[in-house]
Amino acid sequence: MSNNFLIEEKSYILINEYINKLINDNNFTNSYKLVYSLEDTSLDIILNNLDTYNLFSEKKIVIVNDFDKINNQEYKYINHLYKYLKNPNNDILLIFVTNKLNNTYKTTKEIKKIVNIVDIKININEFIKNNLDGYKINNNTIKLLIDYTSEDYDRIYNECKKLKLLKIDTKEILDDDIKKIVYKKEIVDNNTLFTFVKYLGSRNIKDALIYYNKILNNKTDAYSLLGLTASQFRLIYQIKSLYNKGNNIYNITKILNEKSDYKIKKNLELINYYTEKELLDILDKLHQIDLKAKTTDIDINYLFELFIIKLNI
Repeated sequence: MSNNFLIEEKSYILINEYINKLINDNNFTNSYKLVYSLEDTSLDIILNNLDTYNLFSEKKIVIVNDFDKINNQEYKYINHLYKYLKNPNNDILLIFVTNKLNNTYKTTKEIKKIVNIVDIKININEFIKNNLDGYKINNNTIKLLIDYTSEDYDRIYNECKKLKLLKIDTKEILDDDIKKIVYKKEIVDNNTLFTFVKYLGSRNIKDALIYYNKILNNKTDAYSLLGLTASQFRLIYQIKSLYNKGNNIYNITKILNEKSDYKIKKNLELINYYTEKELLDILDKLHQIDLKAKTTDIDINYLFELFIIKLNI
């Protein structure tokens, strides 16, 4: 297995933290780094870099994001990857990153046998205390913050930054501070989300913006809505792709492990609004919004609204 690792995690913050830990623990600090995504990069390009000697550094780091797309790659490249993983270059730190792999696929099962699975175990209370280092906060207030963020580590990280700025003078976080600036995450009902995505698909920008603000006014934060919107578009893409391959509603429901065909039937109404390429482009744009919002000072609401407006361009 050597220096080959797999991270399955939704939190961008935790993923970055553990990547840095892997780099330090395996003595790859200051090594040349290559970052890919299987959303837009073919596996053969990544394999070519794994097989190529680096002239500028003895060691290199190769990070492959969106590794759940491995099952979309050609078998000859997957077979090449198997061979590499069984006989890897010890001067390369290879890290696969994904939210979640589908364990029903043979490819997933085989890869998990020959890589190191990174087990991310975080004490959420300690995570909050570490991000509020130098500030006083009691256990009940920590519980309130967890409740308001639904244990979303990325939200907790960002809310802690806001709370530190708010209480920079007293350096004490109270319940009222949580209630004042942290939106409590609420669940968006499926019909509202469906209507929002339908307006996006029909390029009805006016009503899409109205629904966007309606959802936010219902105490759903922009980060949660971004994730829900991406999940909805991902489902539409999966349904459209399977439908175009000749699968009926029953087969699609079974392949996607849905308990009933209701959601499939409902989303079939939306597949004609988009081509498969447009759906992939939208998913990429939503991913870029998430990335920019978490790594820059640009407001996520501005990025999301700009995304909606540009759909009509």
